[in-house]
Amino acid sequence: VALITVAGLIQISRYDYERWGDFWRFTDMGIKSALKQNFEIIECHTYGNVFATIAELQGFPTEFLNQEDLLKSDPDYQILIGLVARKK
Repeated sequence: VALITVAGLIQISRYDYERWGDFWRFTDMGIKSALKQNFEIIECHTYGNVFATIAELQGFPTEFLNQEDLLKSDPDYQILIGLVARKK
């Protein structure tokens, strides 16, 4: 079993994602596609939102940010992707 985390930090192209997929960067869809040949994906979760993305890019210390705003999840801003996968 593998516990995998991947940094995303880029806005999802919702148009591409819903029509043919968004695979050119690390997204939940892209990383699952890359692993599917050799792994069974047991769980996949994404974390992040536009507020957290701006805070990350600007280097704001978390001590000065509202924790509730940081923890809201928006699948269009996948800062961190976490997976549990099992070798086939």
